[in-house]
Amino acid sequence: MASSPVKFLVAFILAVLKVPTVNLSQLANALNGTVKRASNDRRLQRFFAEFEGESALIARLILRVLPDQAPWIISLDRTTWQFGTVTINILLAGIVYRGIAFPLGWLL
Repeated sequence: MASSPVKFLVAFILAVLKVPTVNLSQLANALNGTVKRASNDRRLQRFFAEFEGESALIARLILRVLPDQAPWIISLDRTTWQFGTVTINILLAGIVYRGIAFPLGWLL
């Protein structure tokens, strides 16, 4: 039987595929119908607060799964969020394939 974090990760990936946005509130609605949205909001917040992914490993995995040839493009995105009094800037490089952007690396 899969562990709770693995089950959550699978549910999260399925929610991302269902919902045409990465808005955490909307993803929380798509995660699980039997759990209150507030609980899913908190689960998502904890997941991203505790996530320590190796960006190079993630990039290699994504590049291995995608086809070697186009039609894909490289994207660069910069976003700024205000979290209370803290300003968070994120610079993200990715590959866009069939309308979905896959992150390859980021700087906070």
